[in-house]
Amino acid sequence: MAPFTHAVSVAAPPATVFPWLVDEDKIRRWTDGIDGYEIVGGGPAALGKHVRVTLTVSGHALTLDQEIVAFEPPTTLAMRAESKGLGVASAYRVEPEGEGARVTQTVDLEAKGMTAKLLAPTVRKHMEAKFEADLGRLREALG
Repeated sequence: MAPFTHAVSVAAPPATVFPWLVDEDKIRRWTDGIDGYEIVGGGPAALGKHVRVTLTVSGHALTLDQEIVAFEPPTTLAMRAESKGLGVASAYRVEPEGEGARVTQTVDLEAKGMTAKLLAPTVRKHMEAKFEADLGRLREALG
């Protein structure tokens, strides 16, 4: 499947925005459906660390083990996970824009197996709507 991208402009500079993408206490304030967000092994987010995310999607509980595959504060964060035959790669780019920043999220789905391939278009539709709304909440949270 082709990746999808959404972006928002926020009133805060990249150094202020970036922690909102990785800090356990901040991410829950703008990401809908998150029931749990934990950096496995504790400590701050870093390249190679794993993040266990528990969320509710369309009424179903889902736990993802995401690996941080790119981590360059305050501009770049990328994670990947796999669940039920569906691989998800998500990347954030935070770039200066005037007095604030532009936050761009790109998500790529890879269906592995027949069931995942059949469900991927529906999953993508829900994910796109959710992630776009989440970025809107991030913009609001950062004023």
